[in-house]
Amino acid sequence: MKKKFILITLWFFFFTAIDGAAVNDGGTFRSKWWNYYNRGIEYSEKADWTNSISDLKKAVSMRTRDQRMARTYGMHFIDYFPHRELGIVYFSAGELDKAVNELEESIRSEESAKAVYYLNKARKIILLNQKDRQANPPLITIESPVHGSALKGLSVKAKGKTSGAGLIAKILINNNPYRFDLAKEDIEFEKELSVDDGENMIVVTAEDLLGHRSKKTIAVFVDREGPAINILDILMEERDGEKFVRITGEINDSTGIRNILLGDKAIKIDDLKTYEFNISIPLPLTPSRKGRGEFFQTPTSLTEGSPDIPSSLMEGSPNRPSPLTGEGKGGGVGIVVIHASDSLDNETRAELDIEKEITAFNKNSATVLLAFNGDNIFSSDRQPPVISLKDTADVPVVFVDKYYVEGEVFDNNLVEKIFVNNKEVAAKKGKKMFFSKIVKLTEGDNRIVVDAYDPSDNKATSAFTVKRNIPAVMQAGSRMSVSVLPFESRQRDAGLTQLAYEQLTGSFVEQKRFSVIERAKLEQVLLEQKLTREKLTDPEHSIRVGRLMSAETILSTSINETPKSIEVISRVINTETSEVMEVKDVFTEDKSLASIKELMDGLASKIAGSFPIVEGMVINKGGSREIYSDLGAPAKIRRNTGVIFYRKGREIKHPVTGRSLGWDTIKLGEGRIEDIQKDFSKIRLLEKPGSQDINVKDMMITK
Repeated sequence: MKKKFILITLWFFFFTAIDGAAVNDGGTFRSKWWNYYNRGIEYSEKADWTNSISDLKKAVSMRTRDQRMARTYGMHFIDYFPHRELGIVYFSAGELDKAVNELEESIRSEESAKAVYYLNKARKIILLNQKDRQANPPLITIESPVHGSALKGLSVKAKGKTSGAGLIAKILINNNPYRFDLAKEDIEFEKELSVDDGENMIVVTAEDLLGHRSKKTIAVFVDREGPAINILDILMEERDGEKFVRITGEINDSTGIRNILLGDKAIKIDDLKTYEFNISIPLPLTPSRKGRGEFFQTPTSLTEGSPDIPSSLMEGSPNRPSPLTGEGKGGGVGIVVIHASDSLDNETRAELDIEKEITAFNKNSATVLLAFNGDNIFSSDRQPPVISLKDTADVPVVFVDKYYVEGEVFDNNLVEKIFVNNKEVAAKKGKKMFFSKIVKLTEGDNRIVVDAYDPSDNKATSAFTVKRNIPAVMQAGSRMSVSVLPFESRQRDAGLTQLAYEQLTGSFVEQKRFSVIERAKLEQVLLEQKLTREKLTDPEHSIRVGRLMSAETILSTSINETPKSIEVISRVINTETSEVMEVKDVFTEDKSLASIKELMDGLASKIAGSFPIVEGMVINKGGSREIYSDLGAPAKIRRNTGVIFYRKGREIKHPVTGRSLGWDTIKLGEGRIEDIQKDFSKIRLLEKPGSQDINVKDMMITK
């Protein structure tokens, strides 16, 4: 066996040596297609366009198609791009039409960044030479979101199209590049954007090859606040021997109030931003007295019995809050509930303990103010507002990306302003304010701070912490693991190669698409195996090292630097099957440090885009290890990609309100995609410790 291995090794090096001699044309030119191809490139580097064109044409006549990993003989492979190189030679020689034809043919066979780069350059010169052609600035159409629309989500998908006769070469969305390579007349774009509370501007900029630029801006308003409920006064009154409680106030919302449950009346509002109410309710408040409330409003200000009122507020609904009850928190008169929702279904609920509220509102809270020229220069009010937040004690760990903050603020004079994490709540002044707001959570501890001010600038603060855990199967550690190997380079400038390697590794870590194995672990494995970094250019060594590092894939990258350009080619290799899963490349003639970083960011983005994270459902089971999912070709998944099977764990609910705080996940097992059809895919279940039975309707996510 050992002898056989030695013979194979000698055979491999023998033919490799012959090929090397053929490349150098040291008297052993064998008239093979790869000989003509390599010699044509050598002529090109010497600017010998005539001989280069002759050899590259000869190579094309013998092997037509551009492709990566073209097999020459034995186990020797080369990246073969004769049409691309011929196009570059034609471009250098000034024959632009021929250059465009060859470069287009190359891209049709096998797209490469270098071909795209020179095709864009050739087309730009052709456009500039067409002096009679008037190229208007690019036209930008934003399909969604609609300008002026209101939304409540944490993100928005910007979708649209740019077009222009000057060929669209660059698109920026909020100053971030929307990545594509080949300039075209029409480019469609779709990008998920994070949004903040209030007005958000979405700015799309498009530039064509001629430098013409257009910009389009749309605004969307993000409202994650429920309507603010402002209680102006609560007092007791008596009529005809009966006692009543009168509540006056108003409800405000920046995007428009939709529905109100006021006492025991369900009211449909036509998106008014302010709604004033004046309600008189007979006492005592008991369930038997429901329906006896009297509303003092103009007839046009409310519409009762509307079919648009949410089912949760309709009579008989198990989710309808009890508006009047004799079981007051203090066992006194009772509680009145006011519930309001806006056009985006943000909600706020106010619970008024009538006995306590009457005491608070009628307590002598007069302040002595001295004024000069209309401005307060002194106030005897030294009492800050009182903040009461709901559900903030012993908050369980949450798994969702947002938290519902709900509370009330009372002041003996007026509540001037309320802030949640330094974002002002859109509410008018009032003595007692009820508010709600959705706060975006990041992974880990989230400090939520509520500040309230009165007109005398007295401040009250209440704070609490919410811890967010990302469900296990969604974490970066559950993604496809990759080891970024040192770059292969034959260049003398080792500094540039190392810089590009550092930048690419950093880009992978920042994007959090893959589980990137620490470089320290690579160095440890190399030391243990007594291997140098140079040895990693051998696929056998690199794949073995990847397996020892428990990496599912390795990223093998080569960099080719010339005096005028840089080309970087990365291959994603499956360490289990040794299959090259993807090849992506980048090319530029700008060798500045900023350009290198942008180049590596682009390369990392290209690779991540080839392995989308998508979720699906188990729809059928075949043999003991065959699973079928509803993810098909439109999901852009690929063969041999790993998947994780899971199901939702126990739902985490708030112990007081019962509001859902999300689900953790139960990992059931892992698999690998074997076959992809239009509407489904077949997955081979891997036998790993801890695997559990997988059932129809269980979930899956790509690694």
